[in-house]
Amino acid sequence: MNKGESRIAIIRRHPDQDLGIRAHPEMSIGKCLYSLILIHQNEFPFIWLYLSVSIYFMVQIAFLATQSEFNFQSEESYKYMLIAEIAAGTTTFFTAVYLIFYSISEKVMKVLQLFNLNF
Repeated sequence: MNKGESRIAIIRRHPDQDLGIRAHPEMSIGKCLYSLILIHQNEFPFIWLYLSVSIYFMVQIAFLATQSEFNFQSEESYKYMLIAEIAAGTTTFFTAVYLIFYSISEKVMKVLQLFNLNF
């Protein structure tokens, strides 16, 4: 057995990293979505952390778009805050999507890495 090879036949290996607890030879979108409720898998807290933070930013974007709940003194402040919220919201959302679906295949992982700006 070569170094880096798995002793368990079903676990796939990436040249630079392990594909995580959810690694499976026939991983599908359904299995990835099902793994969202499995608390024993490695990425569970990170997925839910990124999902909850992205939802928070989406709510903040809605408030900024309607200019409610904020008392900025100038119109420019709303615009700059909206830009910052959109940037933070989209990066956390795409990171959550990456963490959910990267283990489908190496090709899917590479495509998702194009949009994942946090790692």
